[in-house]
Formats: sequence, C-alpha cells, structure tokens
Amino acid sequence: FSPNDTKFASCSDDSFVRIFDFLTGTEERELRGHGCDVKCVDWHPHKGILVSGSKDSQQPIILWDPKSGKKLATLSSCA
Repeated sequence: FSPNDTKFASCSDDSFVRIFDFLTGTEERELRGHGCDVKCVDWHPHKGILVSGSKDSQQPIILWDPKSGKKLATLSSCA
C-alpha cells in the first residue's frame, strides 16, 4: 500500500508491476521493465517511490516513479 493508503501495487510472474486505486479497485498503471518474474514490490514510506525486485539478472531491482511510471534507477546484482 502507498504511504497514504490510496494506492496499492502488485507484482506477478508476467514481469509487470501494476498500480491500483484502492478505493475503486481499478488499475491505474502498468510498469514494464523487468525481463522475468517480479517477486516483490514495496513503497518507500516517505518518498513516494516504488521499488520492485525480480529474477531478472539484468535489471533485478528497479526504482520507479509511480505517478509517471518511469524508471528512476536500476540496481544490478553483485556477482
């Protein structure tokens, strides 16, 4: 859930993160960027950004701007 509890995010094995309006239950945005299953997603408690993690070896962790749907940063895994 977003810090103000008006949105929630979901992740799935189709490689997308989706943002929904909590009150209406409608999908507002689909975030595309991972190449594999997305295993976790969470909101920053104060900054209004979203982070997602996947099994993707190229882009395992992505920071998102949930309002625009744009990637803010990609964190690569350490090998």
